[in-house]
Amino acid sequence: MNTKLIILGGLLATNMMVSQTTGNLIPNPGFENGTPTIGSIYIFSNIVAENVYFTKVQNWRSACDGETGSPDIFDINSSDVNYDIPSSKWAKNVPVRVSGTRRYVGLSSGEPIQCETGGTLEANKNYNLSFYYTPVQRFGVNGTPFTISSNGPAIEVLLRSTTNSCTVQKLIYTSPYATSNNGTWLYNATSFTLSAAEAANNFNRIEFRIKQGTGNLVPVFMDDFSLTRDVSTACFTINNVIGSSQEPSLYGPQTVYKICNDANISINGACSKNEDRYWVGVEKFNLNSWTTSQVIKSGQWICTGCQADYFNLKNFVSPYNFDNNSVYMVSFNVGLDWDTNPSHTIKFFRTTSCKTTGLAEPEEINTELNIYPNPSNGTFHLAFNEMTTSMVEVYDALGNQIIKTQSGDSTIILDLSSYPEGLYFVKATTGDSIRMKKIIKQ
Repeated sequence: MNTKLIILGGLLATNMMVSQTTGNLIPNPGFENGTPTIGSIYIFSNIVAENVYFTKVQNWRSACDGETGSPDIFDINSSDVNYDIPSSKWAKNVPVRVSGTRRYVGLSSGEPIQCETGGTLEANKNYNLSFYYTPVQRFGVNGTPFTISSNGPAIEVLLRSTTNSCTVQKLIYTSPYATSNNGTWLYNATSFTLSAAEAANNFNRIEFRIKQGTGNLVPVFMDDFSLTRDVSTACFTINNVIGSSQEPSLYGPQTVYKICNDANISINGACSKNEDRYWVGVEKFNLNSWTTSQVIKSGQWICTGCQADYFNLKNFVSPYNFDNNSVYMVSFNVGLDWDTNPSHTIKFFRTTSCKTTGLAEPEEINTELNIYPNPSNGTFHLAFNEMTTSMVEVYDALGNQIIKTQSGDSTIILDLSSYPEGLYFVKATTGDSIRMKKIIKQ
């Protein structure tokens, strides 16, 4: 597999926030895996016991032990005319759902079916469910067609759990009633989200059952089930950025951020959505050849079930020290433990020393100045050795004045909580005395 193409795909994702979904979380969505007995699942009937079920049709089962009927599998290759497609007594004239399909499941009243999802459904995540169904057209090889009222069969969809498969449920969807049985496969789709209380039931099965209309009982065929979960494109920002530039690369100009090497180098992934875990990797990168020149820290999942609103890259790569002559690439993924394709994005940065910023550090004379705590998360205390009127100015790493205040107290409090993390300079002027010190906001 071409590494450059993988990275380029991640690069393209840095410029936009695109809603994506996981792969299908329903295994065996078309009943193609497994070998049913003469076309029928016979789960929980007197013919096949529960512990034999998995050798029949994988990941599907009859809904509950107490059900009187069992769903049936209709197979193009069945040797039993009762379950053959398209000539069986039930499936006569059923159109092929999609080219190459072999099987459908047949449901009648009292014959619900459950599938096992690829994991436990979680709270506050958006899930998308879809399926196809069509009412049965006729009964018997030469029988008369079923008639269907304007209120024909509908499909109810419920969430269940392995622990309480028949006692705990949540209805998430009821399809419209079918109005005809002309052989058309009806597509149904819905989206749902679970609250924290609902997710506490550990739902990991989805049940499908017939809801009969006001007319006669009409069975249905179902096929091609899909359950996906929304995953937003991974998103993160780099903290302490003091500038950026467009640098040439094999794939055109790329944004390269500039960061003070004197301060903490960190990222913030809070702009990602629908995430459960975070993956971070750091590499020294050659933009012109679009290749990794050195893996500083191999990518690894750093956080599960938490918010990646602050992650210190200096601590992550320690004992390595970023040098000011290289371009670095940060890779950032978000996803679920059972996601097969987590969302991915990257950013580039360079480091620079911020000791020279255009602010000359004057000779320190006379007036004593103590600043604490330093570093700080935003609040700094300036303590002078005597009570006197002082002018205090704060400059960012580029030399821009961001605060100017005057006080006659021996202690002055500076609030930088609304400013980005990084390196700042404090200039205190008392009469003819000037004192300048560096502070770091973390």
